[in-house]
Amino acid sequence: MRYENIPELMKLEQYIREADFPQARDLFPISDSPSMLTTINACKAQILWLEYLIDINKYEEAHNLIEILSNFPLIVDSPMVSLDLLLEKLHWMVSVEINAQDMSDMSEMSEMSDVSEIVGISSVISQKLEKTNKLTDYQINFRSGLFFLRKSLFYIQMGEIQKAQTLALKSVSIFEKISSNCYLSNCYENLTTIEINRGDLVKVLFYAKKAVKFAKKTKCVRGMALGCSILANIYHELGQNEKALDNAKNAMIHLQKFENDLYKSEILGIMSALNWETGNVAKAIEHAEQAIIYGFASNSIYGICTALFYTITYYLEVNEPEKATKKFMVLEELHQTHQGDLIGSFLTLSQALIYKKQPDFGSKTKAKNIFKDLITREEIPLELISLALLNLCEILLMEIRISKNHNEKHIKELNEYLDLLFNQIRPQLSIPCKARLYILQSKFELVQLQFKKARHALVQAKKIAEKYKLNYLTPKISVEYDNLLEQEMIEDLSQVEKLKFSERVQIIGLDDQISRLAQKQRFSPVIIEEEVPIVLSIVLTSGVTFFFHSFSPDWTFDSQLFGGFLTAFNTFSREIFEEKLDRAVFGKFKVLMEPLEEMVVCYVIKGQSHLAQQKLSDFVNRIIQNTSLWEQLKKTAEMNEVIVLTSKKIPLLTDLVHEIFKFKSLNHRVE
Repeated sequence: MRYENIPELMKLEQYIREADFPQARDLFPISDSPSMLTTINACKAQILWLEYLIDINKYEEAHNLIEILSNFPLIVDSPMVSLDLLLEKLHWMVSVEINAQDMSDMSEMSEMSDVSEIVGISSVISQKLEKTNKLTDYQINFRSGLFFLRKSLFYIQMGEIQKAQTLALKSVSIFEKISSNCYLSNCYENLTTIEINRGDLVKVLFYAKKAVKFAKKTKCVRGMALGCSILANIYHELGQNEKALDNAKNAMIHLQKFENDLYKSEILGIMSALNWETGNVAKAIEHAEQAIIYGFASNSIYGICTALFYTITYYLEVNEPEKATKKFMVLEELHQTHQGDLIGSFLTLSQALIYKKQPDFGSKTKAKNIFKDLITREEIPLELISLALLNLCEILLMEIRISKNHNEKHIKELNEYLDLLFNQIRPQLSIPCKARLYILQSKFELVQLQFKKARHALVQAKKIAEKYKLNYLTPKISVEYDNLLEQEMIEDLSQVEKLKFSERVQIIGLDDQISRLAQKQRFSPVIIEEEVPIVLSIVLTSGVTFFFHSFSPDWTFDSQLFGGFLTAFNTFSREIFEEKLDRAVFGKFKVLMEPLEEMVVCYVIKGQSHLAQQKLSDFVNRIIQNTSLWEQLKKTAEMNEVIVLTSKKIPLLTDLVHEIFKFKSLNHRVE
């Protein structure tokens, strides 16, 4: 609590926190003139209302209240309340600075919140905190924590992320010390934003959960709404759509009490995207239409533009061009009244998409020229450049498919635009976008029969998916890897090379993948099947085998098949460690590999490798975690002994194989 030991103010703060505004106003209404401020407690109440107005983006009302309070004698004479007013003025300045470019009605206020003004007021607050001797330890700590919290947000806006993190962590330490859970929620919101800037989705999720946890403890409706909104966004990025939708719905429930049109517009945008990706087109359009309404209500240019843009794209994809054109006209009107590069970018891209959807070749040429122009503009958001490039590539693939004389020219153009997308745009995009574009790149390299480059792109996608727990992408990556291996198994590549470029594009599915990315759709779902197990072995990097188990009678330890496998292993063993190769082809089989210090665990299979790779990774991790088993394996390797599972020489190993690979005496023959 800001004003501890004053029951009526503590009650007011709780009412505001719980969004019980009728009760709050009955206790202390928001002042519209100095005549209402007859006591110091009435002044303190206005500080609490001021913080609330800033939190719901009512910046003009907040500014009017600051003006009323700034020269009021009761406040000027109170060290604590005058300090609180300065802290909220800093809060207002930072918030205006953050939103000035986006809000359409803030041009005058933004002049009062420039960087020099913020630095100046921060210096005054810092001096007051150092010289204050009339406040209790709690009062000083609370205001110091609040100061660090507000400055942290300022440094986030300035792009000085390390300074922002240092201050956010300082504020966490202070608010933990004085058990101020509501403001701890605010601190974790800042840390969430910091990690969003860094692109670390795992940490974003961790901090967002913390923010919601502390908001729930104090029944802080704003904190719960914002925290659930962030969680919805992150779960959406991670592909966990059910969790994303649940959090978005929870955020909207909280916002029925806590009026913030900007938050509502953002959450409805997330709900729209989620429904679009899962095929619920009607709901997607409904939420997008609602997002437009709340975008206008909040005066958020970005909110209005994004909602209008995606509504236009949805109507185009469901073949309702008239409705798309109506929304385009709204965007056009917005551009005429507000101008600005952001609105212009959305407007131009929308125009190109409308041309692209028209059946005549002349319109598609217009679209192509607009896309070409868009990707050269520096002021355009990267996400829009990415969409322009994908749509441009889609048109080029259509031209390649129907063209008889200009294929080489079109293929060269396609190469140039995809090169721009992969090498210049991708590094600056979000983590999930990077992973999806690596998958796209692997398909493009495969179309050109560049197997090694295709494999490298998939390895990069796999690393990102595993590091950031993009679980919805890992099956797709694994299936793509299997497809790549099957292409490598083709003995007579000359037959493949004879195929037209457009035929290879269609067979490999490059056109479908570009189209899905351009339309902001998830990749087509993959069907995951169990593998056919052949052999499990542990091989030293020298090529010596010391553990062997066959699931097939055709593969014995001294069989020609296994001897051939060992010869093949020696050819790709270096890549396992140097290039992180985790699978390869051996005849009709796939070899999955996991390094284990100076050893490699190999699992030879037929069929899909996704579930098999998970089993293999689990097997290796469990060996490392079991100290006794790990030591026994190392000793056996040093003695150059060969372990066969049926000998049960190391019972712990036998049990582990049975448990993970669900060992049965399959006794099947390899065909």
